Amino acid sequence: MESVVTRSEDGVVKLGRLLLHDVDVVSFDFFDTLVHRPSLFAPTGLFNLIEGEATSRGLAIKGFASIRVRAEGVARVRSHGNGVGDVTLAEIYREVGVLGRIAEPNLSALMALELDLERRVLERLPSGHALYREVVGAGKRVVIVSDTYFSVEFLAEIAERAGYDATEQIFASSAARATKSDGGLFEFVVEQTGVEARRIVHVGDDAHSDYRGALGRGLKAVLTRTPIQTWKHTRSVPNRTSGNPVLDELFRRLATSTSPSEPGGTAALVPEVSALYLGQALWLAWRLAHSNIRTAYFFSRDGRIMKEFFDLVASAAGLDIDSRYLYVSRAALYPTVISTAPMVARRLFAHNWEQLPISDALRRVGLEPEECEAALRANGLRSDAVLGAASRDRFEKTLIGLWPVIERRNASAGDLAIAYLEQEGVLTSDPAAFVDIGWHGTMQNAILLLCRHKGVVKPVQGFYVGTFADPVGADPLYRASGFLVDHDDPPHVRSIVRASPSLIELLHGASHGSVEGYEVANGRIDPVLNGELLDCHQYETVIGSIQSHAKELAESVLDGCGALRLSPPDAEMVARVGLGWLTEPAPAVAEALGALKIVSDVRGIARSITGAGECNLAGVTGELLSDGSKPMWPAGRRVLLRRSDGR
Repeated sequence: MESVVTRSEDGVVKLGRLLLHDVDVVSFDFFDTLVHRPSLFAPTGLFNLIEGEATSRGLAIKGFASIRVRAEGVARVRSHGNGVGDVTLAEIYREVGVLGRIAEPNLSALMALELDLERRVLERLPSGHALYREVVGAGKRVVIVSDTYFSVEFLAEIAERAGYDATEQIFASSAARATKSDGGLFEFVVEQTGVEARRIVHVGDDAHSDYRGALGRGLKAVLTRTPIQTWKHTRSVPNRTSGNPVLDELFRRLATSTSPSEPGGTAALVPEVSALYLGQALWLAWRLAHSNIRTAYFFSRDGRIMKEFFDLVASAAGLDIDSRYLYVSRAALYPTVISTAPMVARRLFAHNWEQLPISDALRRVGLEPEECEAALRANGLRSDAVLGAASRDRFEKTLIGLWPVIERRNASAGDLAIAYLEQEGVLTSDPAAFVDIGWHGTMQNAILLLCRHKGVVKPVQGFYVGTFADPVGADPLYRASGFLVDHDDPPHVRSIVRASPSLIELLHGASHGSVEGYEVANGRIDPVLNGELLDCHQYETVIGSIQSHAKELAESVLDGCGALRLSPPDAEMVARVGLGWLTEPAPAVAEALGALKIVSDVRGIARSITGAGECNLAGVTGELLSDGSKPMWPAGRRVLLRRSDGR
């Protein structure tokens, strides 16, 4: 028996002979079923085009896109209050005039501009046209039914131009004052065609209005989707703009790309990661443009790629910001905290290295476990024990007794760190932005504590990919904002970010090792970098390639968008696109990431520790990879185990 509805490899829906035999009328939705806007990521993106063209015509209206969205909402509320099912474009523009304080004839000119731009961007949807011709060829009556504020005349004009010339009648909610979503428009179609509801099949892209709305009024229904809609659906991305035209264009390219991705594994992450980098850069540029800050320090190593993307955006937007790369790390800055804020330092050392062996925690403050045995025993601790919540207070008490030694061991390193920060112009009263990936702002806080110790009042704002909580012993002047999550909010984005902060950090890696300290060289203070070979090899073979290709993609998008107008991107959309692979990775991506040398924080089960040299690999369990090493990411491990079982 033939299937009633089939879908070909290119996504074209076909109605089987049995279904066409059972109906007399085929009703088509119009937008995103028969015609679409391939140059726009979302329909409301048109309002940004209107704003740009209106400006070029001398009709500059600040925030037109926002006004247009709000005006439509107000018009709909007003129409529902009056018992009218839907609105017209003229009614929407009356509200635009009120909200934007726009008088005639400018208001009429703006409405005419919207119609003109719709004519330019609307094109025939190939899959819809193929289905339309199939129905016409079967000798069925064809009508168009649309929930829209446009007039029937405007729809007829677009339909004729797009080749839908066998349409018997067009039904628009703006004219019928009833909608598909409430079923009233379908009742009107039944009445006007004189055909029983069960002898009509409606084809459309909206699950609520086109599918359930039709079924609810006794019609048959077929649900279709455009490539962009399918892309949004699989990523749970809402059908709206990202808030920024450049990001919209990147999303549109990703959604409509037909070119094969680069071979396998992490290369498939290039488009998504580009969205993550670009979204954060656009947010940062927008925040700095609305501040008095004109100097931004990007902390190494996460800040290297962030600075590169920010510089691209700032240049495109004409934003005058002095962006500097600062060679710092927690290990390099902690010696300054030892001398400037001992109480904070002790709390920090006892808390920040939780779940590390006590022997490792001691070495990080310049002590060897053997020389501390007596002090540890006095507080009921052993050097081979793991530092955790139960031992934190006793370890801090141990540090108090050892503090004079710790201060002496770290004095030289602290002096060099201070000299480096002075050399780079950090320890001044000039406002500055500190930019890093996150998550607790400990490096920003260390610098603020140092400024306070030296009597320098420095207005600083930290800008991070995400923040979970303030640092231990936060300075009163500590101020920080997170892009994707801000103090662990909102929850629906937090769950994505916390799926694996370690992998997010890994994708923000740099070509150099971590900063271990500083040295004097040729009259300057230079960073001393860790040369861990495995870490560098991972960057050269995996991370660097992802970053360079992501940057090329961003440059292409920026070049094609003309003058950049800064606006805040939607963090949730960036998270769903840029980090969706964290929660649902494709098998090839999961397998490649599973082989990386990284202890991952998956759903809060394990601590986040980046840098292969810092990993305690002996504590990691799981099947071995083909080279004898252990997969570090549980998602990758699961894929590998499935494959080894032949499933």
